Amino acid sequence: MKIKLNDIKPSPEPIRSKWDEEAMEELKKSIAEQGLIVPIKVRRLDGEYEIVYGHRRVEAMRRLGWKECEAIVEGME
Repeated sequence: MKIKLNDIKPSPEPIRSKWDEEAMEELKKSIAEQGLIVPIKVRRLDGEYEIVYGHRRVEAMRRLGWKECEAIVEGME
């Protein structure tokens, strides 16, 4: 399912609290060249979506200027 990045909010307790900027640049480059290979996973929450996994990929896509992405919606797989 395609979801607008503006409708996705981070988990209140993400695994990472800071980004390794060098690794983020590598991820951005990979997504720009190959697209999103592994979709993120989200759950519905108050009309929006909360990230279950894929926080770094969402951040990389936002930095690339993407407006939407493929996502697995928890409970709909």
